Amino acid sequence: MNNHKQIIFRLTALWALNESLLGGMLHAFKFPFTGILVGGFAVVLIGLIGFYSKNKWKDILVATFMVMVTKMLASPFTPFAAYIAVAFQGLSGALIYMLIPKFRVAALVAAIIALVQSAIQKILILLLLFGKSLPQAIDAFVNGIMQLLHVNAGVEAAKWLAIGYVLLYLLVGIAIGSWLGNLPVRIVKLSESINLDAATNSNSISMDAKRGNPYVKFIMIMLTAISIAAVLYITGKNQSVLYVLGRACLAIIFLFYLLPLLIKYLLTRILKSDNAWAERINHLFAEMEEIKTTIPRALAQAGKGNPIARYKRFAENLLVMVLFK
Repeated sequence: MNNHKQIIFRLTALWALNESLLGGMLHAFKFPFTGILVGGFAVVLIGLIGFYSKNKWKDILVATFMVMVTKMLASPFTPFAAYIAVAFQGLSGALIYMLIPKFRVAALVAAIIALVQSAIQKILILLLLFGKSLPQAIDAFVNGIMQLLHVNAGVEAAKWLAIGYVLLYLLVGIAIGSWLGNLPVRIVKLSESINLDAATNSNSISMDAKRGNPYVKFIMIMLTAISIAAVLYITGKNQSVLYVLGRACLAIIFLFYLLPLLIKYLLTRILKSDNAWAERINHLFAEMEEIKTTIPRALAQAGKGNPIARYKRFAENLLVMVLFK
């Protein structure tokens, strides 16, 4: 295997690709279990960075920063909550792997904390950032789950649905943490049997092709603004339709268009003023493009079977191909 710095850099590139490509697609389609697929694989990559790193705190935090920058540059319209999730996963992972020397224990603890946080993140945001009371945050959380799952349930059924949702993330966290604890040894064994020399350029996946039509996004955002304006008008007092609609449209345009573009512009300016960081980010993007060519190969060698087992084989194959290339 290559030296530790190369391994950590490739794992960081794979993490950035996971967030920018898979995360962007699932957020766009409002997939209800994005935290399990994207967050779960991120937990695995953070764990492997911790395993191979000699300075776990520094390396995981640097990787987190690079992933967030590439995510902003590649997918500037990703929801703000997604960046909170990445930051939390990186910070909590850095702390856990620094404080807990036994890798298997650290992997289990990190996976459980990250997945549970992903499940209840909306409650935490409403409590800490928006100052909502706990009952209000829980009600919004339950309503959000029903909207994600496209179900309409009574009060008691909705509460049990929310509890089941959190328990699912907890169980997945336990499963991922247990798997991650043995993964470094398994990767070495798999490297002896996986074909690493097959062609890599066919069936490559283009990140640009997955970004979607900006006009469709604009129309969807405008429809959202109109809906918000309608609610504000119905529940408000002594406010004209045009005033409420204009206020809602301006707020939506600022949050979903102007603010992301402003942050992207500032990041670009910062990177241009710091040649070392700019070079690292450009190198990371190049590594991401190279990794994308291995995805079809890893998927093809995953074989057939139930979706969970196939996804596990795909993830293991991809890690081997990235780390042992």
